[in-house]
Amino acid sequence: MWPRRSIMLTLACLSVFPTGMVFGQGVQLTPPDQYQSIPTHGVSVARDSVPVDHHLPRSTMDLDGRVESSVEGRIDFSLAPSMRSLAPGMDPQWGTDADITLPRRFDLTDYLPTPGKQTQNDCVAWTIAYAAYSCQIAQERRRKPTEPSDQFSPGFIFDQLSESGRSLHMLQAIQFVKQNGCATFATMPLAHTRVSQVARIEAKNYRMQRNERAASLEEIKTYIYEGYPVVLIVRMGGDFRSDAVLEAPYRWRGESDPRPDYHAITAVGFDETRKSLLIMNSWGTQWKDNGFCWASYSNFERIDSQSWCVESHVIGVKRFAPLNVSMSAGGNRRPGFGAPSGFQRRTFQLASNRQIYEADTVISPDHWVFDDIACNHRNLFALGRDQTVYRMNDEPAGRPSWTHLNHGSMSNKKVAMMVGDRTSDLWVLTTDHELFRYEDGDWVPVVLSSSQTEPVDLRSVGTEIHATTADGRVFTQRGSGHWSLID
Repeated sequence: MWPRRSIMLTLACLSVFPTGMVFGQGVQLTPPDQYQSIPTHGVSVARDSVPVDHHLPRSTMDLDGRVESSVEGRIDFSLAPSMRSLAPGMDPQWGTDADITLPRRFDLTDYLPTPGKQTQNDCVAWTIAYAAYSCQIAQERRRKPTEPSDQFSPGFIFDQLSESGRSLHMLQAIQFVKQNGCATFATMPLAHTRVSQVARIEAKNYRMQRNERAASLEEIKTYIYEGYPVVLIVRMGGDFRSDAVLEAPYRWRGESDPRPDYHAITAVGFDETRKSLLIMNSWGTQWKDNGFCWASYSNFERIDSQSWCVESHVIGVKRFAPLNVSMSAGGNRRPGFGAPSGFQRRTFQLASNRQIYEADTVISPDHWVFDDIACNHRNLFALGRDQTVYRMNDEPAGRPSWTHLNHGSMSNKKVAMMVGDRTSDLWVLTTDHELFRYEDGDWVPVVLSSSQTEPVDLRSVGTEIHATTADGRVFTQRGSGHWSLID
């Protein structure tokens, strides 16, 4: 366990900017000892989380939904093996960290929204919500985040944490999204400052899973390749502030700037030919190259208070491998799982190499790549890279066989998300925003409500199964195929 420390932080007021000036500030630095205690990509411990408490500023929410800020609070981190993307196409055949070979060029732009434009000291909220959240949930949904229901709202974080428009502490915002999640523009548009109950309910579907720091340039690139935008806190100054397109990757030369000079941006790609990271900013599409620019690797030779990049954070929202599911069977014979044995619990794992294991035995076909697994009360199901659902069938001897379920109402449909309830049913959401239930060997279409609003998300939240519609309303599965609105 990491050592417990306590530190008082003084919140500094930012200078008032002239009308029309681009806001660049919005970050309060993490105390060095606290920052260094955040786990890195190289940490290797048991999968079970280990709580780590740090005394830091945070905001808490009371039962009425009001947010109260306190200088003394506690933030905890979970230590776990390196994160593994469960997004399609981003992690072909992962091995151990030493076996990872990065491509010469890679970026996350297929899963990023168009760069937005901040108008307050809220760059921390933009990097966490609009960049990191939108990108990772888009990977899970398998589409570019172009709709309000796909783009996560900086206002949900900033408007609840900031006092009089003051800048945020990065770990303050991290603790907030760990406890409360983040809402989308569907329920929390930028123009709104009051957070609705609908937004709070939607946000809890997307609580942060973990936070790590990237301790080096190589770790930044590895996280990006695993599908995680990396939030960077950098110094301001020089031609970085200018909207003008750079002829060469940006290189910080120790430029001084009389104004407060820290800003949060997001690293979303890398290129070995350019020797640069691709940066996404929150100053609108008129900045640099449609809101992006390349920053030289030389800026990341060190990540510390004396360098251009002062801090480097990874906010993990999406699920990561290894992924474990289990099924309890007993009493009568269950289709696909052989003879009864009174009571039996079977546990399966989708490993980092995209193969499926039971105990230490590989049960998935050679060279098949799976993106997800789930159980209902009868079977194990796997979602293939081809976005087809497969059911495992036990065989009397040898490795199990697999049956594709691309038939009936699901014929020629692509599955985006899948979730199973080991006590009852399997549910899937297609790329056409249709919800289906697998029942008695066939697919049954599901209607959440009488409205025409289509479902956009399907996931397990704690012990419940939630489906979210394009207007941000969240429905939960109540058994026997019935869904009810959470309000």
